[in-house]
Amino acid sequence: MAATAPILHEDTLGDSEIVGLNLSLAKGAGLLVDADVGAAKTYITMQAAIATAAATKPTEFQGYVGRLQRAFKLGFDIGVLTDANVQGVTTIAELVAITPADPNKVGGPIAIE
Repeated sequence: MAATAPILHEDTLGDSEIVGLNLSLAKGAGLLVDADVGAAKTYITMQAAIATAAATKPTEFQGYVGRLQRAFKLGFDIGVLTDANVQGVTTIAELVAITPADPNKVGGPIAIE
């Protein structure tokens, strides 16, 4: 089952893009891989995978962990990273595809507080 693009209110399009860009950032930084997404049952499982991967990375990667975890929580809150979507995909690209984020862009000036 593929991920389902949520019907987003205009006010959440920017947030959805933030989620997609942070998914790409997690992949680009090596903190989340397709196998993690394929095995994930919820966005919380993906958050745990990031924390586990960060433990094996140099110290400078630790700053990404909180940011990415907040982005995933935001994705759940706005209906992008629903349990059905997370369980229904095998790659990060499939999740990014249901957001308005440019699949060729990684990261960017994004802050989630």
